[in-house]
Amino acid sequence: MAFSLTSGSGRSHHLRQVMAGVALAAFGWGIPAFVAPALASAAPAVQSKVTTPPSYPATPPAQICGNSSVLDGPATAPAGAIVVAAGDDSAVDWNIPGATFYFLPGTHTLGQGIYSQIITTDNTTYEGAPGAVIDGQGINDFAFTQVSTGVTVEYLTIQNFIAPPNQGVVNHDSGANWTITANTVTNNDGAGVMIGANDVVSYNCLSNNGQYGFSAYLPAGDSNIVIDHNEISGNNTGNWEVVDPGCGCTGGGKIWNTTGAQITNNYVHNNFGPGIWADADNSGVLISGNYIADNDDEAIIYEISYNGDITNNNIIGNAIVQGKALAAAGDYAPMPAVYISESGGDSRVDGGVYSTFTISGNNLDDNWGGVVLWENANRFCNSPANGAAVCTLVNPDATLTTCAAGTINSSPLYSDCRWKTQNVSVTDNTFTFNPADVGCTTAGCGMNAIYSNYGSFPSWSPYQGDTVINTIATSQNNYFADNTYTGTWSFEAGSTVVNWSSWQSAPYGQDAGSTINGSKTGPAPAANALDTDTATQQSSVGQWVPWYSTTIAQSTAQTESGSDSLLVNVTAPYGWAIETGNYPGFAANPGKQTISFWGLEGQGKLGVTMQVQWISAQDTVLQTNTVTITNLSTTWKQASAKVTAPAGTNSVEVQVMSAAGTAGTAGDYLYLDNFTVGTN
Repeated sequence: MAFSLTSGSGRSHHLRQVMAGVALAAFGWGIPAFVAPALASAAPAVQSKVTTPPSYPATPPAQICGNSSVLDGPATAPAGAIVVAAGDDSAVDWNIPGATFYFLPGTHTLGQGIYSQIITTDNTTYEGAPGAVIDGQGINDFAFTQVSTGVTVEYLTIQNFIAPPNQGVVNHDSGANWTITANTVTNNDGAGVMIGANDVVSYNCLSNNGQYGFSAYLPAGDSNIVIDHNEISGNNTGNWEVVDPGCGCTGGGKIWNTTGAQITNNYVHNNFGPGIWADADNSGVLISGNYIADNDDEAIIYEISYNGDITNNNIIGNAIVQGKALAAAGDYAPMPAVYISESGGDSRVDGGVYSTFTISGNNLDDNWGGVVLWENANRFCNSPANGAAVCTLVNPDATLTTCAAGTINSSPLYSDCRWKTQNVSVTDNTFTFNPADVGCTTAGCGMNAIYSNYGSFPSWSPYQGDTVINTIATSQNNYFADNTYTGTWSFEAGSTVVNWSSWQSAPYGQDAGSTINGSKTGPAPAANALDTDTATQQSSVGQWVPWYSTTIAQSTAQTESGSDSLLVNVTAPYGWAIETGNYPGFAANPGKQTISFWGLEGQGKLGVTMQVQWISAQDTVLQTNTVTITNLSTTWKQASAKVTAPAGTNSVEVQVMSAAGTAGTAGDYLYLDNFTVGTN
């Protein structure tokens, strides 16, 4: 499930967090509830195992909706079939295991009760003639139910059922070994199709359903499901993120707790939410050969899961609706096309074919953002930021009982109680972005990122401060390499927006072998107005000079990142200040800007304000903006704000001073690092 979370860095975003309830059906994950109520003709066949296609599809591989050449069943009943006439079918005896029911053309109804339904039996086939429709009349909850095995549903239009939220219409109880093919499942509430172990869902039109086109969850784990050559479009007509804010229960399709799922060669487009969402303890999912376009949110989300292969997909025009909404609300956090949240490669988890995590060979064209690798510092087993009664799969000793104060601080639980974004390779992808094409006029779009937030809760968490910030981008084996970028791209590493050169340089070392706009050392797509030394003190203190009641020095004693920071010594008890000594300052432009810095307590109870003055060509101060850390602590804190430099801005000058009420006294000192003033 997803809900909006304000991170320790002050960001409010689409950071997905799993929540729990009384029973699985009520978790709020969008997990289905469980309520106890062989192709006969020439439909295209799908193998039980689908191989990765050689390259991304240039055109949609599954244009199924309205395609009679795929969706029309046989014009005559198969030998031995039970023929079902159109009209009210409530009197039909469905309890004939192994039978084939052949539905004649026309509209079929199942009765007037909400639980009027087809109760399936093992190894039974339900096949439609051309024009056969099963209609729920806006009365019936479900079409096909019960935990039967070996069922086939094909060549039918299934519409107007009103499954409750987190439940589904076809295969409501997630029966195993079902084949669901060449159907139109449309205009239903809930999920169009539920998927159980070893099910094959292929060549269907799954469109305009209230919550999902498909949904897969079983407590024991769905194994080896195949979702291939379907058109999945227009789902979440119920607008569930508004009806149930933060439910994380929408999109083209969602899977939980699967092993070896294959989602291949589908056309996933125009869904009112994400396209494909793998959420909570999936492993070994293949997402390949899909054409994923124009979904309101991300094309692909992979969340608190393991070991995947996201390859050779064509990903176009996704997340623009949500990106614009976030920007309008002043939220400039990355809104990507491919969002990896607390997920990565771990060989200890059975992934079927995959024990690594690869994002490769994809074409990403004019989405709101690119690929984001995110890890919420506050999210781990037994944390209120996770909320669900689930833990990681890497260690059976990591439980809700053991991942607790007093035990989680020590190895191996310190590591194994977390879902980690680790061992993710993002290689050989093509990234194209033009802000004008997506209507982006702010920061945050056209961004790739490997980042985290400042850990802040619960009080007993051992991951507070910048612990995860300092590891996700530098020591968890996450890397971009050999990619091709065209257009205006920006990057975020750890918690800092950096330019192309910094992204490629130590300590991040990203995108080795990649090119941007035809050059491996191309123009910086995101600028910090401050020079490197002024921003990071790596070789000197840059342009910083004492203003009053201070001395300053370059220091290796404490650093937020890199090798050095700025040591500020307080010399008098009346307040203190430093400034950039190159008036009228650094060259700057009008428009959207980020101002930020990091601070650390040395001695004394100090607060810090950073003051930024935007200056005209005539050396007139046009506007002043400030950000403040009210009270420093012994872990690094960041102050950051998005501001707009006024028209006529030509340069920018920066002062840093004691915050109101925290003047300090002689002998106090603090550390400052990673200043940003720029179009990031």
